[in-house]
Amino acid sequence: VEPDEVGGGMVDRVFPDNYYVTKQFPDREEAGTPNILGAITLGAAIHVLGHIGMDTVLKEDMELTNYAIDKMLEIDDIVIYGENCTIKCPRAGTISFYIKSMDLGLMGKVALVTGAASEKGIGAAIARLLAAEGAITVLTDIADGIDDIADDICRTGGRAIALQGDQCNDKDVSQIVMKVEKELGGVDILINAAAITNNLGSIINMDPQKWRKEIDVSLTGPYLWVRSVLPLMRRSGWGRIVNISSTNSILGQSGVPAYVAAKGGLNSFTKQVALESATKGVTCNALILGLVATDIYQRGSFDKHIVQKMVDAVPMSRMGKTEEVSNVATFLCSHQASFITGALITVDGGMSLGAR
Repeated sequence: VEPDEVGGGMVDRVFPDNYYVTKQFPDREEAGTPNILGAITLGAAIHVLGHIGMDTVLKEDMELTNYAIDKMLEIDDIVIYGENCTIKCPRAGTISFYIKSMDLGLMGKVALVTGAASEKGIGAAIARLLAAEGAITVLTDIADGIDDIADDICRTGGRAIALQGDQCNDKDVSQIVMKVEKELGGVDILINAAAITNNLGSIINMDPQKWRKEIDVSLTGPYLWVRSVLPLMRRSGWGRIVNISSTNSILGQSGVPAYVAAKGGLNSFTKQVALESATKGVTCNALILGLVATDIYQRGSFDKHIVQKMVDAVPMSRMGKTEEVSNVATFLCSHQASFITGALITVDGGMSLGAR
């Protein structure tokens, strides 16, 4: 069923996680005003569910929601129940929606996300959500895979490009940023998600070359990206930088001394960037992550007994989900987070509390 065939619905945009479906009613001109996501109609719901095959979460204005429900009651075979305005239709499945609480203001912003090549990685999850909020995402990584992630974002209605490069190489970093500036006008958002942590050993027996490599990727790389994008952000008077750090930076962790040192340095670097940019419209914050279910655990890189022991140390008794990280990161990129800068925000299920 096409959207215009039932209820006069109109699908404006479709994104992978949160689907925005808007409707303009002839007798409700304000429903079509900017930044208001209008009420859902049955036709639009059937169209989205038929093509995506998932329940639809719709961000609504309460008055328009009530108006939509009244309109839907005029159509047969719809059951409305529950306090959260759940609508059930035999052909469309179940549609749940809630009040639109805020506009993140990311439409058209250019977001550069590093470390975005892993399908189940944190960088890719953040890139997907930023794209879902309307940002133009630029994915970069030294590894293969960013083209697939970018293609996936584009297939689901977002805008993304992939630019491969080595963030330890200042020429690669500069060339990527210059290309983005030339083609997209600048960089509004930087997500420093790239890091490595595969050099296990103690301080005494760790190879100095491996130490330098890990520091280069996890600390010098973020510095090079910030050094390249910060002038563009200051020039425009607006910018958001989010660095991905770790609870290891504050708790320490046996066997990964270089990673601990790099992330500790990244925390301090975050504060320094925030301080130097505080009057320029640019914020810089870091997420202190605990255990997150990325593919590094799923592909068996760690012994399952060791992983379980790590999970047991988390008060919530589970790993975090990549979307739980991307939700916080995306908020920090928004207009709503304009007074948050220099913050080290823990997203770790209580792990840093040391209560278990």
